[in-house]
Amino acid sequence: FFFDGKPKHDCWFDMELTALNCKIHCSFIPVSKKDPLDDLINDSYELISKHNIKADYINEYLIQKENGVNGVVFDVEGSVASNFQFYLTDSTDHFFRGSLYFNSKVRADSIAPVAEFMKKEIMQIIETFEWK
Repeated sequence: FFFDGKPKHDCWFDMELTALNCKIHCSFIPVSKKDPLDDLINDSYELISKHNIKADYINEYLIQKENGVNGVVFDVEGSVASNFQFYLTDSTDHFFRGSLYFNSKVRADSIAPVAEFMKKEIMQIIETFEWK
């Protein structure tokens, strides 16, 4: 738990992959007057920009699916805390964000095989993602 014992939003959770020593931190936030889409997107860009100090580069890939799921994937190269992040939205009601973190000191070369595997797994999540 964060924020004095309870999460800021009801739908913050981690997908823990113990065998690979990593987690995908996930958050779902309904788009609202309190949390407008522009603010949620700006927060995502602000969080990814914190990696600029250690990142060799950051590639952004636009997601536009026929089922109304849109977003951006951030692929970060270098010894950074989170080398793969994304957000998905329908632009009106839903905003979902995910960040891959390893539970150890990150050295890009030592985690490369697992990081590449996890990127493919996360892309599979994104490709099959839909709003219900």
